[in-house]
Amino acid sequence: MGQIFSRVRRDRNYLKTVQLKGIELAKFAADVLTQVGDQPTLVLIEADVWRNERGEENGGQAWFQLKNEYLFANRDVLDFQHVPGHACVYPRDHNQLRNLLGIIRFRTGDETTQYITNRQAWNENSPARDLIHLSGFYDTSVPELLHYFSIGRLPKTQKAQDTSTARELYMLDSQDDEYGVNIAFKHQQMLEMLPFFIRSDFQKTEESLKSLCRVPHYLQISPAWSMGNIHSPYPMHLGKQLIKDHLCILGVEV
Repeated sequence: MGQIFSRVRRDRNYLKTVQLKGIELAKFAADVLTQVGDQPTLVLIEADVWRNERGEENGGQAWFQLKNEYLFANRDVLDFQHVPGHACVYPRDHNQLRNLLGIIRFRTGDETTQYITNRQAWNENSPARDLIHLSGFYDTSVPELLHYFSIGRLPKTQKAQDTSTARELYMLDSQDDEYGVNIAFKHQQMLEMLPFFIRSDFQKTEESLKSLCRVPHYLQISPAWSMGNIHSPYPMHLGKQLIKDHLCILGVEV
């Protein structure tokens, strides 16, 4: 894959070979999931585009099991009946998927709640504050499907703006105000994580389900995650930090 994307950067005409649409996306997902190796694997996938059923965004059917209306009923299977080369429903105990611990579907933006109620402070006349630290919440209203909500730490670039003066302003308040449109204040986004197709040993307790969600949740405090709004850290960023850490351990000055 690295060679493919490297070629795309050199030759823009080659871009169409990696721009998958519709059923090609579903086939890519099915191929990857059914080729899990010998190591325990956790799959993270965004709902957006991948779940599209009618093709408005990606030119055809994708993996519509990711839609809410199907996910609850099919939470313990992988429905790839419509995918060429698969055309079946994979059960949870399929031998080919024994090392797949589970799949976590991501949703964010206008599809997720962007606030958490606090009964003690709900009626207080006090300004809303961004969460400074990495914070996690979960919804217990649907026991069969854990809804885990992750909020990244306050972005480093916004710490200086977390004052009573700047906090109350909006981007369009004043063109001339030093705290107005001249400063971009990017609040953290609530990221919904919904695990499904969970291996049996992780379905025994609610805590074991949470432990899977905490993997991407804790990645939000990695050194590569400084802006607060990124869904998941880019492998390139994590790799760069990993190299620096190893050089430090080896006593090599960067």
